[in-house]
Amino acid sequence: MNITKQYLAGIIDGEGFVWIGKKKDTRIKRGFTLRYRVKITNQHKGLLEAIKEKYGGRLCLKKNQKECWDLIIYTKQEIMLILKDILPYLIVKKEIATKLFELLKQRKKQYQGKRLSEEIINEYR
Repeated sequence: MNITKQYLAGIIDGEGFVWIGKKKDTRIKRGFTLRYRVKITNQHKGLLEAIKEKYGGRLCLKKNQKECWDLIIYTKQEIMLILKDILPYLIVKKEIATKLFELLKQRKKQYQGKRLSEEIINEYR
């Protein structure tokens, strides 16, 4: 199945979820860490498998729903890859996707163990 970047952007705009959130973590001085996800829900498993083959992620059957699937993309590399391809074509979720892409670029520049700046962290409080 050949899926264009424009079509994928439309799927994510319509049936997708781009998320940046906080998770409580007492091991960290600030008390939380940032988490991020790109998720697509669809009844066509073959479509989600084709996206997974190109971009990665985890495919799972939604609970309590007949033949409805979630593709969850949660690693930095996989999220950056998919966002890089679809950002120019997004409409509805463009703002949050751009924010997530910039956050991940910032994190990618950092060497292991270096924390995000207070300015960036405060955007998500």
